[in-house]
Amino acid sequence: MKNIIILYSTILILISVNCFAWNPIINKNDYVFTKSDSGYELFIRKKDDIESILLTESQKWADSKKTNYGLRTEKYFEANSDEKRILDGKELSTRYDAFFLVDSTTEKHETLGQAFRYFLPEKVLFGYDWSRKGEINIKPGIRINLRIFEQKYANYEGQFKDQWITLDLFITDARYNKKFLEDMKNTGKIIIKNIDDNNDDFFKKIIPENISIAPKQDIVFLIDTTSSMIEEFPSFKKVFPEICIEISKKVKYFRIGFIFYRDYGEKYITKIVELSDNMDDIFNQLYSEKIEGGQDVPEALNEAMYNLSQVNFNNDAKRTAFIIGDAPAHSEPRDKITNKMALDVIQNLNIKINALCLPFR
Repeated sequence: MKNIIILYSTILILISVNCFAWNPIINKNDYVFTKSDSGYELFIRKKDDIESILLTESQKWADSKKTNYGLRTEKYFEANSDEKRILDGKELSTRYDAFFLVDSTTEKHETLGQAFRYFLPEKVLFGYDWSRKGEINIKPGIRINLRIFEQKYANYEGQFKDQWITLDLFITDARYNKKFLEDMKNTGKIIIKNIDDNNDDFFKKIIPENISIAPKQDIVFLIDTTSSMIEEFPSFKKVFPEICIEISKKVKYFRIGFIFYRDYGEKYITKIVELSDNMDDIFNQLYSEKIEGGQDVPEALNEAMYNLSQVNFNNDAKRTAFIIGDAPAHSEPRDKITNKMALDVIQNLNIKINALCLPFR
C-alpha cells in the first residue's frame, strides 16, 4: 500500500511538472500594435521559452470537437508570408494561398528588443472552402488569440498554449517621424498619456503645469473631435473650468480659443473659435461641440496647426497652444498643407506648442 501511495504521489508530481514547467505569458507591455499605411503591425517580445507564435481565430479547448484555424492573409506580405509552418511533421504548402500569420524569426524592435513581427491588413481570413471559413476585420480594440509554441514553425510536436490579447493602439513618440518629433520638441513638449491614467486628472495636471507665468497669454487648444475621442473630449469639457482657474493663478490676463479638427470628408476639416476673454462665450463654444466621424487613424492635424496663422493673437501676449488628440497627422498631404508648412507657422508666430498624445480607441 505504501509503495502504491509513493508511486501515485510521484505520478502527481510528474503531471504537475509537465503542466506548470512551461507556461509562458505575454503581458500588456510585451507587445506593440501600431498603424501602418495599409494595415497594422503587431510586435511581440521574444521570450526565452517561446520559439514561435501563430495568430488564430479562436482558442482550442481539450473537450471541443470544433476545429479552429490559423489566421492568414489574402496575398503575400513580406513580414510573414515566407515563414515556415509545420503541421503533422510536414511543412505546409502555400498552394492554397495559405499565407499564415506565423513567426519563428525575430527582429530588433526599438522598445521590445528582439520581437516577433506580424503585418495585419484590415481583413484577414481563416478556414477553407471545404470546411468552416470566415474573415475578421482588424481594428483597434479587437481581441486576437496568440497560439504560443515551445518549438519553432508552430510545430505541435512540442507544447503550446493559447492566450487572448486586445489590440490597443497607442500614440507614442515612435508614431511620429523623427524630424517632426525633433521640431515639436524644439517648440514645446510631447506628453504621452498612458491608457491607465485617469482622464480628468491628466488634463487637470498637465495643462496648468505647461502654462508659463506671464502677465498676458493667448492660449489655443487644438482638439481632435472625431469619434475615437469619445472618452477624452467629454472629460476635457468637464474639467475645463478647473483648468481655467489654475491658469488664472499663473497669468493675470489671458484669452482662450479653439481649433477643432477632424479630417477630409467629414462635416468640417477644421473649425476656429477666436481667442476671447469672455469665458461664458468660450464655455458655450466648447460645450456645444460634439464628437463625430473619423474613419481612419490619421487626422487633419497639419491643417489645424497651419490654421494657427488665422488666429487673432495679440502682439504683446505670450502664445501657447495644446494639441489634444489620439492620432497623428497624415504622413502624406491630403491637400496643399504639408507638415513643414504647419511647423513653419508655429515657429514664425513663436508659439510654444504642447502635444498631449492620447491612447487611440
